[in-house]
Amino acid sequence: MAATPSGWWSNRYSGLAIEGFDPVAYFTDSIAVQGVADFEASESGAVWALPQRGNRASFVAHPEVYGPQFGGYDPVDLGRGVTYAGNPRFWLVTDSGFYLFGREKAATPSPPIRPVSQRRQRALAGAGTDPWRSNQDAAEGSPQAMNSGTMKSARPRRNAGRRLSNP
Repeated sequence: MAATPSGWWSNRYSGLAIEGFDPVAYFTDSIAVQGVADFEASESGAVWALPQRGNRASFVAHPEVYGPQFGGYDPVDLGRGVTYAGNPRFWLVTDSGFYLFGREKAATPSPPIRPVSQRRQRALAGAGTDPWRSNQDAAEGSPQAMNSGTMKSARPRRNAGRRLSNP
């Protein structure tokens, strides 16, 4: 892959940007669509293949909107200081733009943190305990008291009080 003057990478043998996939289809159809040679557009030294005339017109009018962010390089790798061309099959469109990733896992957003289930909330409320409360008022002998350091285990330590002699 070679960087073009605009910063978009293109295949050094074919000259196609993002391996010939249509950048407009990511926004309009939410899928990766392979472009065709009949509707190619040249922008800043890279050739963009588009599958239909309408997509070509949209791209030519606004290449800065439809072109991938960071020139099509993987933003995760750029964050690590490495330039690695994104794979057009691993992509993400957000409010801030269109991103290509080098690996599928990087393109998959993390699931949001799940709230505590209602069943768990009822169990906590029924037990009368607050999971965020300090262990200082835990019942003597309870595991919470032992873990908090306020009470020592009743079990004797191994070899406690015995001297080991060298035979």
